[in-house]
Amino acid sequence: MQPLYYDIPAYKISVIATPKCANSSILDLLRPLLPSELPHKSNPHHMWGPMKISKERIAEVKLDRFVLAIGRNPWARTVSHYEDKVNKTLHERLHQYGFYQGMKFEEYLKVLSDKFNKINDLHVASHKEMFHSGEMLLPDLILRQERLK
Repeated sequence: MQPLYYDIPAYKISVIATPKCANSSILDLLRPLLPSELPHKSNPHHMWGPMKISKERIAEVKLDRFVLAIGRNPWARTVSHYEDKVNKTLHERLHQYGFYQGMKFEEYLKVLSDKFNKINDLHVASHKEMFHSGEMLLPDLILRQERLK
């Protein structure tokens, strides 16, 4: 499963949509930049479908685009994945790796550690995997998502 890369050619902006890093909120904020002919949908991910491009394509157009990504502390991102995708409601695709709803956090970390390189899920992919194409760093700017209380 490849991370989601979106391109807004009219504004020469590409976005690396990083799961568990305020991804839905960021896509929603950028909605006004989308072409007006796209139908409005309540879920920002569904609206962005026509703007999706490949990681390889971003590497090709990088010199002509401003590439934006959002990162997050890996520990906070891991806790968020556990809470949202395993503990609260198990995403079915994760069952194949040994995750199950309601599993204890320590057990979740053990499964994650043992099977990290085999898990094909964007929510646990590393920032390095998402933000690099070979040795090339794709984003021009990486913002850090934080929750302030």
